[in-house]
Amino acid sequence: MPRAERVADWITDAVAQQGPFGRVATPGEIAAAVKYLVSPEAVWSSGAVLDVNGASYLH
Repeated sequence: MPRAERVADWITDAVAQQGPFGRVATPGEIAAAVKYLVSPEAVWSSGAVLDVNGASYLH
């Protein structure tokens, strides 16, 4: 396995351990938020912040 992938896995694992869900989001979970934001249902979401972070506020 290339070194970059191992580093990425380590970073992902470290972030996952610090969040309340114990994992990072799947691409599908992020896509669902994007799908909502581009849908007609989000018409009143002007200037809103949609946190798609699993209740984790790591910096």
